[in-house]
Amino acid sequence: MKKNSRSTTPIMRRIITLEKHRLLKTLSLFIGVFATLFMACIVVSLAFIQDVRDLGTWDVLSLFWEDREIIAEYWQDALSTFWLEVPMGYMYIFLGISILSLIFVYFTREKRKNLKNRSQKLASYEKTSTLVSGGKQK
Repeated sequence: MKKNSRSTTPIMRRIITLEKHRLLKTLSLFIGVFATLFMACIVVSLAFIQDVRDLGTWDVLSLFWEDREIIAEYWQDALSTFWLEVPMGYMYIFLGISILSLIFVYFTREKRKNLKNRSQKLASYEKTSTLVSGGKQK
């Protein structure tokens, strides 16, 4: 037996609306954090590339385009020289951002899974419910 009173329809509409707002707020927070970490990674990468270009560190790697015999003999020296000339501050910042990203992804996996399930249930409930659609079901 299905009961449909006048008082349940506005209450269910309000619950659905509040649940949508809560879901969108949490989802926008996750997207904001991901976007911030991603943009920070891009900014640090671009600053690193610019600094390496200004210092002329790429010139050390130009050795690899010269001759195969030189590559076979001196590749370790060229790479170690490149590594020593690289500004380590950018490397540490990039490593820190990467670790923060991994920690964020790891610790929010259950919350994201719950958000996905809630959004799917909310969408399926809105499709099938006569209360939300105001009693107009196809």
